[in-house]
Amino acid sequence: VPDAVLNYLVRLGWSHGDQEVFTREELIEKFDFAQVGGQAGRYDLKKFEFVQGEHLRMLSDDVLALTHRDEGLFFVDISDPTSPVELSRLSGRGYEGMARIDDHLLVSVRGEGLRPFDISDPRRPQALGLSDGPPSVWDLTPPRGGWVYAADNLDGVVPIDISDPSRPQVGQAVALDGPALHVAVDGDHLYASIGGPGVVVLSLEDPAAPRAVATAPTGGSAVMSAASDGLLWVADHEGVAVFDVAEPSLGALNLDVGVD
Repeated sequence: VPDAVLNYLVRLGWSHGDQEVFTREELIEKFDFAQVGGQAGRYDLKKFEFVQGEHLRMLSDDVLALTHRDEGLFFVDISDPTSPVELSRLSGRGYEGMARIDDHLLVSVRGEGLRPFDISDPRRPQALGLSDGPPSVWDLTPPRGGWVYAADNLDGVVPIDISDPSRPQVGQAVALDGPALHVAVDGDHLYASIGGPGVVVLSLEDPAAPRAVATAPTGGSAVMSAASDGLLWVADHEGVAVFDVAEPSLGALNLDVGVD
């Protein structure tokens, strides 16, 4: 992380009380030549690894990435949730789904493919090129065992190998009975919202080849879902439906929780 390197190098010959970890802004604010020591600095690998780890944790907890279809990609500091601060933006069009893989961010670009970014420093994200990918991705799942799954409005569910996050490899699409609008993963199953037909449940027994095992009709047009603890929550144009998915066959429970 560039700011961790800066932090460490400044601290080699300068101190500010017992504080070891500084943001770039804190260094600018607190640095004073009067506190620079006269002895030569000595590189300490363990201390550098500590500082690097602290900066990585700051990035993970306090930075939010956002896409806007017409404006591009944004990184926002939310260390104070009541006063978010924009760190950087990359202008562009067609930016849609995102998946974070350690210090990389995979973004789908409508009509173009998949664009990985190095976000080790979210103030200066670096695009790593453009990979061929599905043409109309609306959503990406979080990583699962070296794979990300895309909801493509034209092709269905698409597995993406992220063993090298800078060079994602697109697998064979799984065609569905409707346009894939949103995907969610829980355990060994993937849930694809496909509009009028409802939500398709796919087995991830073979992560490279998802296999449809059931469909949950919602009575409306399913646009988004979330699964956890054996329950599948589906938002459609009529309200919210809840399914028991402890068994992939579904059908055991369908609680209609209408939302005005």
